[in-house]
Amino acid sequence: MKKTYKLALTRCTLILVAAFFIFQFCPEYIINLFGQEPDLYMEFAVKCFRVYLLACFMIGAGAVTGIFFQAIGKPVPAALLSLSRQIIFLIPAMLLFGYLWSVEGILWAGPVGDGLSGVISLITLGAFWKKIFNKEVAEK
Repeated sequence: MKKTYKLALTRCTLILVAAFFIFQFCPEYIINLFGQEPDLYMEFAVKCFRVYLLACFMIGAGAVTGIFFQAIGKPVPAALLSLSRQIIFLIPAMLLFGYLWSVEGILWAGPVGDGLSGVISLITLGAFWKKIFNKEVAEK
């Protein structure tokens, strides 16, 4: 189980790190897939990609860890981690940052939600890790 979790987390993170570099260094190519738009639109879309997706590489930690807890029969941490990114962190950050900094604040809510969700997921996993796997060893 440890090996599978680590493999899933590593692969997911590698894919999201690659996506991070694409979003940061060539978002125009992705935007152009949806059509050619005026320069002002392109400038705003590029900014949206670069800011909102700044911590996208952290999404994997939350997703994989939430699924891991669900798979081992821990519904409370699984539900909390699954809800943490969009419900617990992102929406409140959008409301608060939007109020404080308008559209710019809403864009920055994305990396805050992704980052907090990823960090909380890894902290939660760390808190349960020994308990989960010491129990597994004791049952064998």
